[in-house]
Amino acid sequence: MTRKTRKLEKICCVCGFPITGPVHGPYDSGRRRNPDYACDRCWNMPFLWFSDRPDCIEFARKIQESRRSERSWGLSPDMRDASGRPIP
Repeated sequence: MTRKTRKLEKICCVCGFPITGPVHGPYDSGRRRNPDYACDRCWNMPFLWFSDRPDCIEFARKIQESRRSERSWGLSPDMRDASGRPIP
């Protein structure tokens, strides 16, 4: 008995459609053993975060710099809101 194997098509982890154009990723979602991939259309949406997209990398760098400057001004890194939850 021979078993037919077919190539698994990559599915976009955002929209759920098969990826036909450029593939971005792999991204580890922690939910499955198989890595997730994003299609070019979803990857270029400005309101989605992808760790390897240039504008997201620049944004993360600016956030880190602002946190460093807050510490240099003496602001506590473990600030809390009115209910006692930590402010990131």
